[in-house]
Amino acid sequence: MSRHTYRIANALGIALIVAVLLESIIYLQIGTETYWLESYPRWFIFFSFASFTWAFMVLKYYHHKNYQFAFWAGVFTIAASVFNLIVSYRLISGDRSMAMFFTAVIVLFSVTNVVRGVSLVGSEARKMMWLRIAGVVSLILGLAGIVGIAGSLAPEIQQAIFFLARLTPIFFIMNFVEELKVISTESESQPSSLETGLLAAGVISIFAMMGFGSGIAGETFSKVTWNKQLTVRAEQWNKLFETRTYVNDSDTLSYKLLLPLEYDSANRYPLVVALPYGGSVEGCPPAQMLISDDNRKKYPSFLLVPFSPEGTGWGGIPDSPAIDAIVFETIDTLKKEFHAIDARKVYVTGVSKGAYGSWHFIITRPDMFAAAIPVCGAGNPDLASKVINTGVWAFHGEDDRNVPVKGSRDMITAIKNAGGNPKYTEFPDLGHNIWHQVSLTPGLLDWLFQQKQSRP
Repeated sequence: MSRHTYRIANALGIALIVAVLLESIIYLQIGTETYWLESYPRWFIFFSFASFTWAFMVLKYYHHKNYQFAFWAGVFTIAASVFNLIVSYRLISGDRSMAMFFTAVIVLFSVTNVVRGVSLVGSEARKMMWLRIAGVVSLILGLAGIVGIAGSLAPEIQQAIFFLARLTPIFFIMNFVEELKVISTESESQPSSLETGLLAAGVISIFAMMGFGSGIAGETFSKVTWNKQLTVRAEQWNKLFETRTYVNDSDTLSYKLLLPLEYDSANRYPLVVALPYGGSVEGCPPAQMLISDDNRKKYPSFLLVPFSPEGTGWGGIPDSPAIDAIVFETIDTLKKEFHAIDARKVYVTGVSKGAYGSWHFIITRPDMFAAAIPVCGAGNPDLASKVINTGVWAFHGEDDRNVPVKGSRDMITAIKNAGGNPKYTEFPDLGHNIWHQVSLTPGLLDWLFQQKQSRP
């Protein structure tokens, strides 16, 4: 191998380590939301490209040194990485059908670490100190990962094992530095065609990761800043609401209630049920829009924001316990308490989990709701005939990786086929975070507050 190859390999290895550290810092800041950042798929593709380039450089080194065992272990590792890449990319692209292979990905990642470790400590490669260390570390982390998969380790420890395993290029970099010391006094050899290709791929990878790394870092910074601002705003928003609890014979629902501005019990007002995707008002964009001074003056109404306990939802999401029944009971109770609520004008809206709930609510209780605005959700098209008389204006982003756009498309098509007349707005080239565009849609609230229950 030429000195140029060693140097580019080291530069690429350092870039990979920096990339792993960057992604880990981002994960510590926003958790699993990392994988739903708009820039993450592009980052993932180029990080994977760089990782494969690095793997082939190491493979070339094994071949150069005639480390046969390590070479074929490297071939196995690359083949396993191709499977992991395909499954992982499909998952972050929103393909839920690949979830069944997630455990296989984790198992295969640990197994490849074990194989790599055995190949480095059980072959000629162990003569190189840094390769021997890399083998011992890979073996330990691989075995620890397998133990973790068996359920013997906490998720935090499993995450730490995964992080450390991705830092093993450090030892190969140190090994390449030692190799450079040996050949530095020799005459410069021309790189082979294969090495030239790897050099070009390595240079491209380094610059690509720098570019896309700055992109994902910038998006994360914006998200963290927004979350901090949201926390401050939430304190102000919560002061507007009355915090309440509804209790029946077997369950309890906590919720927030906002009365119409300049409330007059002699008047009649709509009731808007805004379903959060998480937390309280800070996790409910429609509620945030409705509590602005201008909208409260223009569209006086009751606003109900219920809370779903951890591990539950509003309905419509497979394998997620729903608390829809107690929300319906709460609505009926509020109608009795506030005779000013116009039972013909009860609406439901929500984003993501709240959108699933919105579809589920109008399908389950079409007699209760006059209209719904589900944003990035999905429902059961087989039951679409139940809501042909319900006002629906659905929204979705064409490139939504969290909730595939097919969920809204199928519902709208099914309602139309059943004889309904729903409205649907799809934003091209946008993903899951489309609420800002939704809130700017002309006539959205005018349409909502014009809807009236048509059933007797």
